[in-house]
Amino acid sequence: MSVLSAAFTDLRSSQLRFPFHRGVINNLEDAEKVWTSSLESVTRSQVDRSVLVTGSIINTQYGRRSVLTHLFENLDVASVCIAFEPLLSLLSRGRSTGLVVRCGGELTEAYPVISGVIQQHHCERTNLAGNDVTEYLRRILHFEKGYEWCRLGEQLIIEDVKETMAHVSLDYDAEMQLRPSHRTYQLNDGQTIPLGDELFRCSEILFQPELQGIRSKSVVDVIALAILNTNIEHRAELMNNIQLIGGGVKLRGFKDRLSAELDRITPQSITPNFVRDRENAAQITSWLGGSAYSEIFRHPSHWITKLEYEEEGYSSFTRRSNIEFI
Repeated sequence: MSVLSAAFTDLRSSQLRFPFHRGVINNLEDAEKVWTSSLESVTRSQVDRSVLVTGSIINTQYGRRSVLTHLFENLDVASVCIAFEPLLSLLSRGRSTGLVVRCGGELTEAYPVISGVIQQHHCERTNLAGNDVTEYLRRILHFEKGYEWCRLGEQLIIEDVKETMAHVSLDYDAEMQLRPSHRTYQLNDGQTIPLGDELFRCSEILFQPELQGIRSKSVVDVIALAILNTNIEHRAELMNNIQLIGGGVKLRGFKDRLSAELDRITPQSITPNFVRDRENAAQITSWLGGSAYSEIFRHPSHWITKLEYEEEGYSSFTRRSNIEFI
């Protein structure tokens, strides 16, 4: 947030660009500015410094190559290691095997990790995620209550309503039959927005996207398919070690509903179990795991030096990757 803070000086006039879209670099120039600013905020000199980069599995070879080229050629760092979020998240809790489920803003993903190796060809994902919950809430407030939400500051109001007041219903059909409890959201100017069943209707698209005519896998489908993709001897252990990460999982009631849905579809011999995270740590597990990773894999064989990259190119990365590539 420190890199972006200047953009929020005037929320009503700010225009934001996003260098990443659904886990992939879509504006290299802006991405390089973020990397440069991030490193310069930590240290003025990168000489003899090693940099651990948390990478997206679905990023392209071009994207990973761009990271390495920028760090070595433009920032002149000594060595680089690209580690991936699923493994780092598990390491943050001292584990090397489990199913990492990430519900972020643009993607919901499930990654099986077995003995420290990410099973890339068993991963599942859907584009349905937290931003879709926000957008559906915006549509409800617009079409059913007449609120206009166009400017950035107003969009952030909707995001705040979602994060502070929305919840996931344990039994959606039953709750829809009840008389909704009414709450109000107070704006800075003293006006209030009355809120009711939209506070749980908006999040239901993660579990029943078909209710809104969306043809997409639900979060439960993503998890079930990822586990079914793996060999049968690993399924029970993965289901017993589910780690939830990302901003979307912080919705009140998300874990309880997910647990109930998984109980319904799994054999009685298998009990879904969620790895308990530190309080409010769901969005910083990569950072916590990165700290552990840097200690565990301190040996130079796990890091790419500038000389190695100049001599071997991208193959210097694939030799050290903790992903089982297709």
